[in-house]
Amino acid sequence: MFITDWYHSLRCRLVYHPHRLHIHHPELSGWHWRDRDHIMLCANFQILVDFVELELPHFSRVCGMGERLEKIVSGIPVLNWILDVHRNPQAGIDHLHWAISLGEESKSQAHHAAEQLALYLWWTQERPARRDPFDDVVDRPGPIRELLWNVENDTPEAAQAKEAYFASLRKAGEIEEAQEQEDEDQLIRLMKVRRGLWT
Repeated sequence: MFITDWYHSLRCRLVYHPHRLHIHHPELSGWHWRDRDHIMLCANFQILVDFVELELPHFSRVCGMGERLEKIVSGIPVLNWILDVHRNPQAGIDHLHWAISLGEESKSQAHHAAEQLALYLWWTQERPARRDPFDDVVDRPGPIRELLWNVENDTPEAAQAKEAYFASLRKAGEIEEAQEQEDEDQLIRLMKVRRGLWT
């Protein structure tokens, strides 16, 4: 093995940790329980985020598409390692825009880049902007137990409040189901472009 092979081998083990996946997502923080289906969704999209924010910026620097200062620093081993562990979303997005611009020259690469960019923006910008549908559930009059089982409070106003409460619950449930379906559709879409996650 040449010294460069040892260098790249050591660098992959110390910097990239290809055998590890750290999921950075606000929905998985804290001590709240999360079901495996939700963890699976976050893990797969974390792979995409790492690819865009860590791997593509490094690839751009190595291939000469980065800034002049980054090109100079990339030749210095220790500084090169430090640069690689810092996320650079804009450099990754710029690289994807460049790949999309290839168009007819490389249809497959342009298609994968367009899908990766759309999925990345959906995961990092559109999805976090979604509101929890249960935030819009109307305030119930008093504790839920009184609302459901208090026979003495069987006035028309109470019946109307109960109906409004359950209607808003049904509507929130429908919105939540639509959001879950969107998550699943986007996950399937990500699986279809997984072969494009290479540099």
